[in-house]
Amino acid sequence: MLETKLRKQGNALMITIPASLKQKGRQIHHVVQEDGSIRLVPKRNNIYQNVEIGAYEQVEEWSDDLFHGREMI
Repeated sequence: MLETKLRKQGNALMITIPASLKQKGRQIHHVVQEDGSIRLVPKRNNIYQNVEIGAYEQVEEWSDDLFHGREMI
């Protein structure tokens, strides 16, 4: 667990993150938990941002199968 200190800068509280965590230049979201603790979560890239149309389309595997017997539709 990392221990750090809060410091006041103007009207804001600042948390210093050590450079050893290698978070340089990344955006971070903060989440306030029910118990009052603050969780820092790195922002992830949108994997669907530059996707071609139909890239994740699912092909129907059973489209050529005909019903036989007493199947209910």
